[in-house]
Amino acid sequence: MGKDHILNFRGLSIGKHSYRFPLDDDFFLSKGYEGVLGGDVSVDLILNKQEQLLDLHFSVSGILRVHCDVCLEEMEYPISGEHTLVLKFSSNPRVDEDIIYLGFNEYQIDLESHLYDFCMIHLPMRKVCADSNVRSSCDRDTLKKLAELQGVGATNHPISTINDLINDPQ
Repeated sequence: MGKDHILNFRGLSIGKHSYRFPLDDDFFLSKGYEGVLGGDVSVDLILNKQEQLLDLHFSVSGILRVHCDVCLEEMEYPISGEHTLVLKFSSNPRVDEDIIYLGFNEYQIDLESHLYDFCMIHLPMRKVCADSNVRSSCDRDTLKKLAELQGVGATNHPISTINDLINDPQ
């Protein structure tokens, strides 16, 4: 899988070059993060090669399959965004906050971890069905069962939020 995400820039002419990286269930599941059940994401890359640097502009769009944090049902969460990486050539290879400095003899970079990070950064801390492409609200049967298991009684109890969702006429 790693070879699919290696960008070889040796021999590229000065100017812009386009690439596409499709990321599927296998890609996301191979990372071992239990919070993502899979995905179907496309990452388009425009590489602008200059004499001493590479300017990489990524466009991310697609869906990630995750569990709703309220009702635990599987949902599709849409993601999209733009990201930039700058690669400069230097006699002192290192990584700064916004720039990766590569040695003068480097001719490729593995983008796999960057592609994964670009997708994950779009997931919110709290994922709910209302944000899904497929479902507009949480599964009411699951919410009722959760309320029963929690022994609803106190109005300030966190489960009262679930009761509000159950009783909401939407």
